[in-house]
Amino acid sequence: MVTLSPEQLDALNEFVNIGVGRAAHTLNELTGMYISLTIPDITVVDLNGLSDFSRNFGDRPVAAVLQEFSGEYGGRAGLIIPEDSALKLVNAIAGETPVSDDLDVLQGETLSEVGNIVINAMIGSIGNILGAQRLQFELAEYYKDQASQALKPLYAAGNIVLIARIHFNIKELEIGGYILLTFDIGTVSSLVELIDQALR
Repeated sequence: MVTLSPEQLDALNEFVNIGVGRAAHTLNELTGMYISLTIPDITVVDLNGLSDFSRNFGDRPVAAVLQEFSGEYGGRAGLIIPEDSALKLVNAIAGETPVSDDLDVLQGETLSEVGNIVINAMIGSIGNILGAQRLQFELAEYYKDQASQALKPLYAAGNIVLIARIHFNIKELEIGGYILLTFDIGTVSSLVELIDQALR
């Protein structure tokens, strides 16, 4: 696995936090309510570490919004939220508890929008800071399944997996989830080079 130095990891941590801050601002404007997003910690693992992460959820379903990006560096990004936290997030943003028949539709629409905002702000901010050109985004896809199944698309990417815990604070509710970034193996060297240039 390509490894990042402590300085490179600290820089990537800072870039992610800047992106999450921009995502919070967008969500605040969109919903008209105060939403804060924080990243308590970030770890970098390989695909075996991603398998270990998936197993931590056991058989419990998760809500996942996954999006592919490409350009000077490419990969896939995901917002992963356990089902109970996903329901709290949807209820807080929607302002009401939907009836059971509408729950899956509303949850999918709401989380897809939130995931799209968070992922685009984060990847876009990293790209802007690193001076990356021509980053392109595919349409976000929503999944609700066991983590081992929902995260399968991420395994098609490379050998660096960034896992960031994320906390949503809405209406005094603490809602937890994860942001995952996997970088295509063929573009990892470009990513590392751009980080090094930003550190100079």
